Amino acid sequence: DFDEVVVPGRGQALPGVLAAEAQGLFDDLRVLRRRLAKERSVPAYVVFNDATLRAMATSLPSDRHELLAISGVGPTKLEAYGEDFLEVISDWVARA
Repeated sequence: DFDEVVVPGRGQALPGVLAAEAQGLFDDLRVLRRRLAKERSVPAYVVFNDATLRAMATSLPSDRHELLAISGVGPTKLEAYGEDFLEVISDWVARA
């Protein structure tokens, strides 16, 4: 299970801190984001911001519907980038 790191005694995840298992997927998603941004000559955050990539790395969406449920993924970005991100996530899950 890919959960955010929880601070002992506090019961809440630290924003932006991922469990080790999710960190590897987050890194792979960042590599994909950088490549897509470069191909389109836009800043990386225009593709998806870090919070959206963290949500993907922890929730592991397996289809377009689940990806669309993540904050920061709308119909336009789903159409433009969805399949690429779902492929990286699917490959990651298969290797885990």
